[in-house]
Amino acid sequence: MKQIQVQDKVAVITGGASGMGKAMAIRLNGYGAKVVILDTNETQLREINQQYPSIATLVCDVSDGMKVRSAASRIEQEIGPVSFLIHGAAIMPGAPLLNMPPETTIKVMRINYFGTVEVANAFLPAMLERRAGTFVAFGSVVGEIPIIKFGAYGASKAATNYYMKVLMDEHRHSGLQLLLVCPPAVNTPLIDQAISQGPGQLKEMKAGKRRMMTPEAVLDAVEKALLRKQKIVYPGEAKIMQLAWRFIPTLVRYVTLTTN
Repeated sequence: MKQIQVQDKVAVITGGASGMGKAMAIRLNGYGAKVVILDTNETQLREINQQYPSIATLVCDVSDGMKVRSAASRIEQEIGPVSFLIHGAAIMPGAPLLNMPPETTIKVMRINYFGTVEVANAFLPAMLERRAGTFVAFGSVVGEIPIIKFGAYGASKAATNYYMKVLMDEHRHSGLQLLLVCPPAVNTPLIDQAISQGPGQLKEMKAGKRRMMTPEAVLDAVEKALLRKQKIVYPGEAKIMQLAWRFIPTLVRYVTLTTN
């Protein structure tokens, strides 16, 4: 597969200490990019430093605007202008909405959606000034399809999806490439957060009764989308799910309700 060109370019990845973010960091590092990971998990960041000394890491909570702006400034000054920004930091607790403490629901929105806002506002102005760069943000197909026991996560991703779609239109002539990624369930540690109280199909997937996408398959789809200059990509079965919800929502709702 043809690969994206990031040799010697600075690539920042939020949520890059595990899951798809880590897989993307390793991939871009292999492509010759100067990779910087932002994450809150200091233990996992130290492990990455040991395994991949060429990958730089910073402890940073994306929901804290001051810390994100400080990280952006430090990276630009010490490593170089950011050319590639991948925002994947998120949390994914599952539970019926009224069983989830309000503070948890608010925390999900603060990290998943407001984190997107903070990252965009911290990094994109410099990229816009240079009229060059790529911004990849991970939304979710769940942000388009209501799924019980996934209300908080789905609402945060619905907000992220909408934000990115508007951001793309507002900067369509800016020289930046913006891509919204809306994957289905992916086999990463994020899934484990929702197993106990989340949607029943996640338990089936984790037990191997139903298929989950691998991080590598999602990243392959992301690369292809970037090379094709797409604005939105629905990897794997997410495209079928999105089309099914658009044209036969009653059937999709029935399936989601009967599997929970």
